[in-house]
Amino acid sequence: MTSTTPKAAKARKTPAEGAPALTIVAPAEPVVAGPVLKKKDLIERAAERSDLKRGEARKGVEAALDVLAEALLSGAELVVPPLGKIKVVKVKEAANARILTVKIRVPNESGGGKDPLAEAQD
Repeated sequence: MTSTTPKAAKARKTPAEGAPALTIVAPAEPVVAGPVLKKKDLIERAAERSDLKRGEARKGVEAALDVLAEALLSGAELVVPPLGKIKVVKVKEAANARILTVKIRVPNESGGGKDPLAEAQD
């Protein structure tokens, strides 16, 4: 005959009296990676939009990327409309790279409440 002993009841913690109830304001939404824009594609799009030859656009895009990289690595905060405001919040040294965690604030399509340029008077 086997004897059964009751298991010790697990102590459950209850919130203290008067403590506010916890509520979830907004559930976390997963971030799904979108398509990748490679430098070659960036140069081609810049050439099309600016009516420059691909070689000229390549020089301009590469120079701009160099300046942006230098600024971020030096800890500078970038303000580059229409992309927005870019700030380095964390830097981690790895074996073969420096890993930057950045915060990018992109303005709403409405322009952040600013009035558009005034239209010409008749």
